[in-house]
Amino acid sequence: MSITSSMPVLRGRGATVLSAVPGGLVLERPGGQVMIPFRAIARVHVEAREVTVELSAPAGAAPSVHRIEEVSAAAAAAFADAVNVLLPAPVEDVDGSALVEVRTFTRTWLQRFRRTLGRVLLGCLAGVLALSVTNAVAGDGRTAVTGALFVVALGALAVVGIGLGAVCVVPWFH
Repeated sequence: MSITSSMPVLRGRGATVLSAVPGGLVLERPGGQVMIPFRAIARVHVEAREVTVELSAPAGAAPSVHRIEEVSAAAAAAFADAVNVLLPAPVEDVDGSALVEVRTFTRTWLQRFRRTLGRVLLGCLAGVLALSVTNAVAGDGRTAVTGALFVVALGALAVVGIGLGAVCVVPWFH
């Protein structure tokens, strides 16, 4: 049975999450993740609804800190108490920031391309829909409605075809 299983998971502002895992703490933010081993932590303290993880630092140097804001006050106090109990005895002249692992999650060019292509295709579909509504309103009776349906059908096929072509061809040329 893990000691860290009874610790609360802190959820803060901006989808920030601080949780305990065997061997340390994990601070997750939308753009990345910070793994902080227990031996790098000097102390964890709470101020109102803010938890600060202070890293150990050599004598005379300012310690690095990681914060999570707008958390539950009761959960923050319980979390800080539980983590402080688990911390090993402080070691002199250890730079805790050197022990921290930072991972960033960036989008690849293909993910950015697909997202941009999706937005362009939705814009094209909106243009086709606007064109068909204009055709139906400006035309005469049955001919206008038939023309509008024709424009929607062919326009949607054209947009889908362009999208499939772009998804298939662009990665070959990159």
